[in-house]
Amino acid sequence: MRVSVPVLLALAVVLTAGVASAQDPAVDAALEADQVNQEHCANLYTAQVDRAASATMAVAQAWQRVDEVYQQTGAVYLLYWRGALAQCLGREEAAEADLTEFVESQGGSTMFASLVQSAKTRLRRLGAGASLGQGAAASWLRLGPALEIELSWSAGSGFHSLACTDAGNGQAENAACLGEPGGRVDARAAVVPAAAQVALDGFLSRGFGLGGRLMADLAVPSGLPVARAPGPTLQIHAGPQMRLLDSVASGGRAGWFRGELRFAVAFTRMTPMAGSAKYAGNLDGYLDPGAWALRHLGAAARLEGAVEVGPGLVLLLTGHYAWYAPRSGLQAEQVIEPSPVVLRSYRNEDARRWEEVRLLPELVSTSQMSAGGRVGLLLPTKSRTIAVGPFVGVDFLRAVMTFPNDEYDCWRMDSRGLCGGAEGSYRKVYSSQRHDLFVTLGIDARFGVEGGE
Repeated sequence: MRVSVPVLLALAVVLTAGVASAQDPAVDAALEADQVNQEHCANLYTAQVDRAASATMAVAQAWQRVDEVYQQTGAVYLLYWRGALAQCLGREEAAEADLTEFVESQGGSTMFASLVQSAKTRLRRLGAGASLGQGAAASWLRLGPALEIELSWSAGSGFHSLACTDAGNGQAENAACLGEPGGRVDARAAVVPAAAQVALDGFLSRGFGLGGRLMADLAVPSGLPVARAPGPTLQIHAGPQMRLLDSVASGGRAGWFRGELRFAVAFTRMTPMAGSAKYAGNLDGYLDPGAWALRHLGAAARLEGAVEVGPGLVLLLTGHYAWYAPRSGLQAEQVIEPSPVVLRSYRNEDARRWEEVRLLPELVSTSQMSAGGRVGLLLPTKSRTIAVGPFVGVDFLRAVMTFPNDEYDCWRMDSRGLCGGAEGSYRKVYSSQRHDLFVTLGIDARFGVEGGE
């Protein structure tokens, strides 16, 4: 038998005070009412008729039992349970009358302080006029289906940045990479026509499940460093989910908390900077070293909270983070070979140079990381197993490619055989770090499939 904390405290006080025994019918009625309230009240709002009907009968019988025992014994704490069960059945006036009488009679007593506080909370909900805790939103939040499906799509904008980095120096940006004073990072605006998620979770119990999530981010090429970049990113997370659902037995605002800790895999394509363009002070453009397919394994965490803000409205907050272990460059596949690009001279509009990366150092290592969050609203439908609503999402993606940095690998050597230019600006730098930050607006749809008894 499950017993809630308020009733445990209340009955402990009663038994300690010696005013009831283990065979007291009032104590038995209170324990039964608490158990029925927890186990059956949520099922009154399920879409399955047989479960709703049996739950209604169980709650109604417990309500009648509490009333009969109260008439016989006059045990004041039964007023709380008669009111709680009336609230569960949707009999707001009867619930308010019993709970008010209980609070007024015991408000100055410490014997039933926990029940008095719970009764006050229920009265606030009843007095709100919006029936918080009893509407479609509360029913959907508390349903706890055996199978959950999520589909979402969004679009928006953001930026794509690329920076040269020095290997072996904590991925520090290389100040000379762009060939201009202070030029460390090149950034371009990004348009995101599609950022989609698909999730499927099956629950072995009300609080524990297993499932997976697929996330895809596709941005229109920004032209940095070449016309095809950045590439799309695909992430797959699979593993357990812990689900903490509120119970209608609380009589308050409904909500949930979810936590995921999962295995993760990420796929993306990346084109690094091939160092600054030759004679970067006079020419505009980057050389094209080709593109690599990056694949990484790691771990992902995701937290989600939801709370009822109206009888038919749910506020949803989500945050996620994924770390991917670095991999050897030998495990990255070069899927596009280097190709020549046209570099234009600032001094002479008609002058153009074809440049090509002919010899590229061997790729040393690669890595990825992602993070993000959402703020959204969901509106449960009449079926109470479907909820749809808008959201605003922020997604951050990072990919890193590391090459050897050789001080003698130079675009132009001076008369002494040294790499010339201020601060070694003619030294070839290949290692690159890509950052994508997207802000999108979209639609989220959640579907639940209830299991049998």
